[in-house]
Amino acid sequence: MHKKIKKLLISLMITTIIFLVTLIVFKSNSSFKNWFNYNVLESTFSFAWLNEKYKNAFGTSIPFKELMPEVEPVFNEKLNYTAKCKYLDGVKLTVSNNYLVPNIEKGLVIFVGEKENYGLCVIIQQIDAVEAMYCNVSNIAVKLYDYIDAGMLIGEVNDNQLILSFKDNNGVVNYEKYI
Repeated sequence: MHKKIKKLLISLMITTIIFLVTLIVFKSNSSFKNWFNYNVLESTFSFAWLNEKYKNAFGTSIPFKELMPEVEPVFNEKLNYTAKCKYLDGVKLTVSNNYLVPNIEKGLVIFVGEKENYGLCVIIQQIDAVEAMYCNVSNIAVKLYDYIDAGMLIGEVNDNQLILSFKDNNGVVNYEKYI
């Protein structure tokens, strides 16, 4: 237990140092402020990618998670469908009734809500900075800003149609790469 507390304190100190250095540079350097505004606030910045890099270098970004016992996921599936057809800027997949929708690629949940022509949707910013939109879902199992792994449960389709769409900074991404 002593090692976990030491690791927790080190992780907390590193996070604090990174935060303070960023604030100091932000306050004293206007070109950094302009770069930050453009690359983080005005364009699509992959916080999921940043979280993954931080986790690889320093461990979890939430140090208290390390004090909890490791839990194996109950649901860890791959996407299965029987047919596909183009739908608006994505694809409509025919799946079984009440299909449990798995996440395709790990990332950060950035939107949960209604979208016109799509119904209830979950948008996940994947670690490759592509935003994956899962639509026509209900019984959503994720919350805004959850970091979820590939194969984890997103929700359940309303009928037997799952709508997927993928976008990045350049616009629509071909769904064939992901399904």
